[in-house]
Amino acid sequence: MEAVGDPDFRAPEMSGNQGYDQLVDVFSLSKVIQHCLVVENLSKTQIGPILQKGLAQNPRERLSASMIQKEIESIATTCSHFSRLHLNDLA
Repeated sequence: MEAVGDPDFRAPEMSGNQGYDQLVDVFSLSKVIQHCLVVENLSKTQIGPILQKGLAQNPRERLSASMIQKEIESIATTCSHFSRLHLNDLA
């Protein structure tokens, strides 16, 4: 398979000859969330641990999309920016 997309948002395992699965999407989603936090200048206190798990270099250590959804939903009530997300679109 040929790797496509912005290299900054691509999971590390896509640049080699190793196989990859849907966890590359989790990595990319985490990069997008990270980018949004920087652009919006939001506190990373609550979302930081979730991002770290989504950006894990080793795909086996990455959370699934459904686990990220659950983690975000658990903090969404305290953060107005995340309460506006359509979290069902993540899974």
